[in-house]
Amino acid sequence: MGNDYPLLYQQNDENSFLDVIKKTLDDKQLYNLAINKIKPIVKKMDWNKQVKSWMDWDELFNPNTFPMVGEDTSTYKKVLALIKKHKRVSKKQLIGELNWGKQFKFGRYRNRLRLDKRIRFTNDGYIWLE
Repeated sequence: MGNDYPLLYQQNDENSFLDVIKKTLDDKQLYNLAINKIKPIVKKMDWNKQVKSWMDWDELFNPNTFPMVGEDTSTYKKVLALIKKHKRVSKKQLIGELNWGKQFKFGRYRNRLRLDKRIRFTNDGYIWLE
């Protein structure tokens, strides 16, 4: 479908939807393309005025607005140290080395890592760039 549908995903497939959202958050060009395509459509929607009160469409894919841990917390520093030490790690490795367990909510750490210029996201983990 190309550039007209930058956020197209497989119907009834939650993993496909999540993959598209992750790609959009990690790829600045795709992010800008999606925002530019979505804005005029959202402005025409009848329910936009109601939804605006509980969702900021202009900031929908802005990673700075996501809940995240502080960058100076001791645990976040441990996460950075592990990525730096191994140069390339998966989420599973991080959770295992920090003894967090499978039920640990990693999203707040992922959101902070997304903003760190020393880290690159890949399909299977994180790479230390420095």
